[in-house]
Amino acid sequence: MKRFLQILFLLVFVLDVHSVQAQFEKANQEFEQLSYATALDLYKKDFESNKRLVSLQRIAECSKKMKLYKEWESWSSKLVQFDGKNPESFLMYGQALLSNGKYMEAKQAFHLYGRYANGKLGEAQFLMASCDSAITQLSNPVSLATVKPHDVLNTPYDDWGLVKYREGFVFSSDRPWEQKNIDKNDHKVYGWTGRPFLKLFYVEYNKENNSFGNPTLFSDFFNGEYHTAGAAFNDRENTVFFSRTRFITTPETGNKPILRNEIFMSEAWKEAAPFKYNSILKYSVGDPACSADGKRLYFVSDMPGGYGGSDIYYCELGPDKEWGPFKNMGPEINTSGDERFPTLMGDNVLFFSSNGRIGMGGLDIYRATFEKNKWGNIIHMDYPINSPQDDFGLIVTKISSVPEYPDKVKLEGFFASDRFDGKGSDDIYTYTCITPQFQKEYILKGRTMNKETGLPISGVTISIMDIKTNSVTTFKSDDKGDYVLPLKPNREYEIVMKRNNYFASKQRLNTGDKLSVDALQADLKFDPIVLDRTKRLNNIYYDVNKATITPESQVELDNLLSVMKENPEISIELSAHTDSRGDATANLALSQKRAQTIADYIIAHGVAANRIIAKGYGKTKPLVSCDNGDCSEAEHALNRRTEFKVLRVNTSMQANNK
Repeated sequence: MKRFLQILFLLVFVLDVHSVQAQFEKANQEFEQLSYATALDLYKKDFESNKRLVSLQRIAECSKKMKLYKEWESWSSKLVQFDGKNPESFLMYGQALLSNGKYMEAKQAFHLYGRYANGKLGEAQFLMASCDSAITQLSNPVSLATVKPHDVLNTPYDDWGLVKYREGFVFSSDRPWEQKNIDKNDHKVYGWTGRPFLKLFYVEYNKENNSFGNPTLFSDFFNGEYHTAGAAFNDRENTVFFSRTRFITTPETGNKPILRNEIFMSEAWKEAAPFKYNSILKYSVGDPACSADGKRLYFVSDMPGGYGGSDIYYCELGPDKEWGPFKNMGPEINTSGDERFPTLMGDNVLFFSSNGRIGMGGLDIYRATFEKNKWGNIIHMDYPINSPQDDFGLIVTKISSVPEYPDKVKLEGFFASDRFDGKGSDDIYTYTCITPQFQKEYILKGRTMNKETGLPISGVTISIMDIKTNSVTTFKSDDKGDYVLPLKPNREYEIVMKRNNYFASKQRLNTGDKLSVDALQADLKFDPIVLDRTKRLNNIYYDVNKATITPESQVELDNLLSVMKENPEISIELSAHTDSRGDATANLALSQKRAQTIADYIIAHGVAANRIIAKGYGKTKPLVSCDNGDCSEAEHALNRRTEFKVLRVNTSMQANNK
């Protein structure tokens, strides 16, 4: 009996050892297949029973891959205690501490990493500098920013990549959209996270009450079998770019799958076509962003020959509708780390995320501007927009001037982050921030043109007054009618254009409200002055059978006043007309009083009386003949009008406007 029990015990022990080993091998298999969610559970069970170092290392790695930051720190701490002689353990622990905002402890771990790892002192010093920078930002916050998680769009899953589209937004999410219960063994579940694959969703937005509707799948036409995410649209919203993923194997990886990205594009909702530079067997291409006209595409790739892990590239669409050669954006943007998630504001401000610069931890958001044909002026977006975790995908939905800070602008919009105060892993956040101006000078350029013929007008005098300082600068359009005007950012200007034999034109421009920062395009069109040609004054109203002007007429009266002040060389006849109903003598007298009332208003506001002749015509000059008495109310309204015409031009006053 004793012998039997010994054999039974030995058999159970062997089976148990075999079971433990099988569990460990299964964990390795899941890890190699990128099924980190399943592998994590198996490694935890193995470490609990076997205290295997490899399992502990893989637990920390899975936690990192799945962005389980607190678990990552906890298991990395055990890893340092278990394997304190391995410098990579200190690196893993330091990264986990950094991602949890524990900068002093992270700095110590990085110090030990640099001390014990051969040739890694520079990397360790860089990581410690990031800790010091983050500590400074948190202890001495200078950012005028507010950040808030979106209470409608966020779920316990991944939600990110919000971009404007039509009357709403498109975004990426791995929320369940077919079934509520998630089976980790389902082929529609992403083994990396244990959640569904990312899809594109669309949500309506009501601007009037700032409310969002219920998100729905953007389009089965675009959503693929695996991840479909990161949409980008041109300004006309008739072309969409997005990323899809595929699992592949290569001769180098054997049976181990690799997850790689490809970019697809669709124009006018045609079938999505692959991007010319996809090369899935060699590298990933993803994170598209396009210029307003859709003719320049920015993308991210880990192709060989870059500066780091993944770099930002761009290419141009040629006249033949083919994408030209791609170019790396260079060391001004790209680093030895990863650059991801480019977004554009206009065509000359780029936001992107990087973990290769001194920041707060994980991916931080940076801003770059395009000046003098190159990208530069890299600015780190301050806390709380950046955090110890990953921050990315920032878009601007509104920009405005800041009177108290003339060298800054206010931005509003959205970004994504996996910081701790969200509902899920990646969440969508709203933000406002006050940030430095994009550049020192704007350029307003265009052509001065005859409004009637469309032909250019040369020699137009253009006066620009800075409203704040009252300083005036004068320019002239060239012989082709072209002009180029330098303007300061975050300023309000009054621009007056004058040319002999044309009505002067005036407009206001606020450079703090412009999304495009390199050039503002504006063709300026002028009405020619033609003697005795009548111009109708719209929206001039009187009380019934009286010459009293109603308050609704104020805007049009002030427009006429501006015409008279901006064109001091002209003298006009101001005429009033009635409809065909009523006594002719009474109508004539009423129209004269009405014309004189408007003339008196203009004269009272500083225009010389000898430049205006008030004339009432009663019903003697109808636009629509109503002799038979069958005119409609609309036709009577056409006949009731107030007009002016230029009688003469004082040529001696035009000399300075040639």
